[in-house]
Amino acid sequence: MNKFLEKGEMLFAAALLIGFFLPWVSYEGLVSFSGYNISEALKGFSVFDGGFSKEVTQTPIIVYLLYLIPMLSIVVIVMGFKNLKTKSISIATAVVPFIALIYSLVAFGNIFRAVSIGFYISIISALCLFLSAIGILKFKKAEK
Repeated sequence: MNKFLEKGEMLFAAALLIGFFLPWVSYEGLVSFSGYNISEALKGFSVFDGGFSKEVTQTPIIVYLLYLIPMLSIVVIVMGFKNLKTKSISIATAVVPFIALIYSLVAFGNIFRAVSIGFYISIISALCLFLSAIGILKFKKAEK
């Protein structure tokens, strides 16, 4: 367990993984969606919206890229336990939530009224993962 705490990338990837399964979007306490089920929720909303208009809206492919967050986070953790270099995969993992943030801001406007704790944990963890991967954020090694 000590190895886990010494490697910042592993710690932040685990926080990113946890944040992915916490609520990302909450609407007035009635409905909430985690990063895991947000693509299915958007698909449901597009079907609902399609009933009121003549043109069929489809869920954008970029929404399915959210599933890269847990997959890449697990890869970072496993590579860290095997003492492999995690810099490039950590940077790639950290970029995905920011792509989702930028896409959401462009597609939906001010999303910060509806975002919830899981989204904030994911963004902060992704930022820390990126800073740890490029060497700005470091942890001290345990002395033996």
